[in-house]
Amino acid sequence: MKHSIELKEQVIKEIQEVGNISLVCKKHGLKPSTVHGWLYKNKNKDKIAEKNQFTHPAPQYTLLNLDTF
Repeated sequence: MKHSIELKEQVIKEIQEVGNISLVCKKHGLKPSTVHGWLYKNKNKDKIAEKNQFTHPAPQYTLLNLDTF
């Protein structure tokens, strides 16, 4: 299940305010492991963005006209 950006931001904000991941997860019916991933990505978003900047795009292919063979 994909969660909305708004939910992720709200949950992260609540965790920062409350200071208790388990309590916030229970309130929203979320697995702590899922929320820990959000927290990690939020904490390291600059590093992740920098890493993604250097990935290579997928190669572009041209379809061949098989009628010419």
